[in-house]
Amino acid sequence: MNGGKADNLWRLRSKGFPVPAWVVLGPDVDVSDVESRLCEAVLGSVARFAVRSSASAEDGGERSFAVQFATVLGVPLSKLSSAIDTVRASCRSEVVLAYCREHGVDPSQLQMN
Repeated sequence: MNGGKADNLWRLRSKGFPVPAWVVLGPDVDVSDVESRLCEAVLGSVARFAVRSSASAEDGGERSFAVQFATVLGVPLSKLSSAIDTVRASCRSEVVLAYCREHGVDPSQLQMN
């Protein structure tokens, strides 16, 4: 299951809206392999990336988790793995755990894509 952002981006693209290129990394994806694959895809360009969260419980009808997870912007390819680790780790931050307690969410059910 993708998170709300990924699902909404897919819906927008499927309806013909201009959506920038994006990729969803599932929780089991090996981050060390991401940089080399993206390097092949954007070789020769000066690409910068936005690394955003897309957690399973994010942007839902009952709660949004708005500004709870980390976002890292303007990331060069050489720092992409580190940025992905930062965003994924934010799923277990004290801020997110407190939000879960306050809203009755089991944090072990959160999956960061």
